[in-house]
Amino acid sequence: AKTKVSWSESIDSYILDQSDGKASATEIAKALNFNRQNVSSYLSRSPLYLAFKTGREVLYGLKTPTT
Repeated sequence: AKTKVSWSESIDSYILDQSDGKASATEIAKALNFNRQNVSSYLSRSPLYLAFKTGREVLYGLKTPTT
């Protein structure tokens, strides 16, 4: 049986799959077929992500776990 992957797990694995470990909300939303506004709000509110501003674009990366 296929396990249902949570929304945040999908986003996390997409970010981790990127060569630099960062992705924009737009890229994530397109790749995962999620609503861009929802992805953007989630990433900017969650303490699990770091935002990197590059010009007009904001890229998000996962904070490194401290464990």
